[in-house]
Amino acid sequence: MPQPESVPATEEHVCSEGLVRGIVYDPDGPIKLREEPRADAKILKQIPSGSAVVFRDVAGEWKETFLDDSEATYYVHENRLLAEAKNIDPEPPTKIRGGPGFDTAVVGEVGIEVPIFAQFDEKPWLFVVAGSPEKGFVHGYVWHELIQDPRLSR
Repeated sequence: MPQPESVPATEEHVCSEGLVRGIVYDPDGPIKLREEPRADAKILKQIPSGSAVVFRDVAGEWKETFLDDSEATYYVHENRLLAEAKNIDPEPPTKIRGGPGFDTAVVGEVGIEVPIFAQFDEKPWLFVVAGSPEKGFVHGYVWHELIQDPRLSR
C-alpha cells in the first residue's frame, strides 16, 4: 500500500494502480472516513461532502480512499464515491434528472465546463454530481451516452 505518495501525480499512475480521482458526496452532510472497511468501524475523520479524493477501484462495497494532504488510508462506502467524468453531451446544457428516466423532472442543467462526477456501475442511467464546493452541487441522473468514463478512453 503506497503511503506519502499514495495520491498519484500522474494519470498513468492512477490507471496502473487502480486508483481513481473523484469526490466523496452525501447531500445530507459530511463524509465519515473510517479506519476499517465496515459501517461500525472507528471514524478517523470527517470531511465536507464534495471533497476531492483518490480511491482504489476494486471489488467490494468499501474502497480505500486517500486525501491529498494525508498519508493515511481511509475507507469509504462505494455509495459515497464518484469518479471524475467527462461531459460529452453534443447539445448542452446537460439535463440532470431527479430519477432514472426521461419522464422524470429536470433538477438542473450544466454546461460542458462544469465539473461532473459519476458512478459508472449502473446503466443506462448514471448517478452524477455536478459542480464544485465553491459554486455548489446538483445531483441526479444523466443518460449514460452523455457522460464518458475517462478511465475507458485511454
